[in-house]
Amino acid sequence: ARPKHRTLDEIKQLKAEVFPESNPEPLGDDELKWMNTRHRFLIKKATDQGANEWERLQKIAELFYDQHQSRRRQSQKALDKYCTDNLRRIIGDVNVDRLMYLYMESATPEHLQSAFASMVSRIRDEEMSNQAEQYGQFCRKILRIVSLEPSALMDWLNDEQRAQLQLLIIDKQISDDVIYERVYQFYNETGDKEEAQETIASACRRFIADLFGDDIVEEIEDLKDQSQKPQVIASKLHQHINEVENAESERVYGKSVWLCERVYVGYSGHCECGGRADACDETQSCIECRGNTEGAMCQRCLEGFVWSLEGDRCIEPCHCNGHSILCDDFGTCQNCTDNTVGKHCDKCDDGFIGNAKGGTETDCTECNCRLDQQCVLNADGAIECVTPLEAIFEDAGNETDIMEAMARADEAVLEERKEEGPNNADEVAEEED
Repeated sequence: ARPKHRTLDEIKQLKAEVFPESNPEPLGDDELKWMNTRHRFLIKKATDQGANEWERLQKIAELFYDQHQSRRRQSQKALDKYCTDNLRRIIGDVNVDRLMYLYMESATPEHLQSAFASMVSRIRDEEMSNQAEQYGQFCRKILRIVSLEPSALMDWLNDEQRAQLQLLIIDKQISDDVIYERVYQFYNETGDKEEAQETIASACRRFIADLFGDDIVEEIEDLKDQSQKPQVIASKLHQHINEVENAESERVYGKSVWLCERVYVGYSGHCECGGRADACDETQSCIECRGNTEGAMCQRCLEGFVWSLEGDRCIEPCHCNGHSILCDDFGTCQNCTDNTVGKHCDKCDDGFIGNAKGGTETDCTECNCRLDQQCVLNADGAIECVTPLEAIFEDAGNETDIMEAMARADEAVLEERKEEGPNNADEVAEEED
């Protein structure tokens, strides 16, 4: 059976029973400073669909509630004053002061709503009572005094869909997972996906704020604005769920996270680790990341590592003194330029002299001395041509024993010949004997 549709007269009668006859106090520029073009379009759309002034007011409150703190701040004081001024006019200064005291003392939303309902029940005039109810609904969203049930995720469903869900809910053999999967199926099949998405996203933002606080909502919104991967955002949501100390809240809201992941976050549920891990845990985070990576999608390098040029793994960072930008997986510089050699391009090549760690193209200068001479740098950094013995004296200095300096020079020669390869091994051994 198709959902029942009320006639226009029935709708008008229903509104007359709920909404006051007089319109609410109009909102001024200061109260609406936070609104952008999209917000104004949504309000106009609601008006075109027959919304009255009170319904428009509630729509504005819903939009305001969902805004980032930086945007809400533009009109928060003006809207706070709008609320207190209108409530004082209806329920009196004493009652408003009592509510504000409870609010400042961090009373629960349920406590505040109960106190407000008690105050409204004592109003004899039905018109004033209806106004108080409407302003109360508006101000609860403005002041963020909202307790949310996961059922708010389903406010967009039609009567037939609700009936189907109700049959699933009363069946004790049907798990919550199956129920939320059916809701997601309805979402994919709906003709007005924009409205459904907005309703679900709004409810998700509210219960995240209710459970974790506004800061977490701001964090999630910032990640979405930064186009962060949905899997990373979903992983953060799960981590916060796991930190909830109230077991019942964790159970109820934990199930709702699944639908929020799919619609609000946009996460498909597919475990994506970039080929650097094979599985995800229950928080949608990759486990046992390879290639020196970490993160929900193995998307970050471990501390002390950088991405390889191929971008498929993390390697030790390149420290090549400005003479190369390419390293192997162990941080050894490849293709050193500017006449440099070494693991970090930190030495001058044969026939060149200088300070290879200077970071310029002219760090190593060609040695133009005679074949029987060596190039050395004097105290001023200038190149001088000296005989081998003079070079020893130059290195030894006045306070160093010359014989020890000559012995070190011999050892350096032998070590250099060893490094030339196995062909010189026997000759080196004979000389050592």
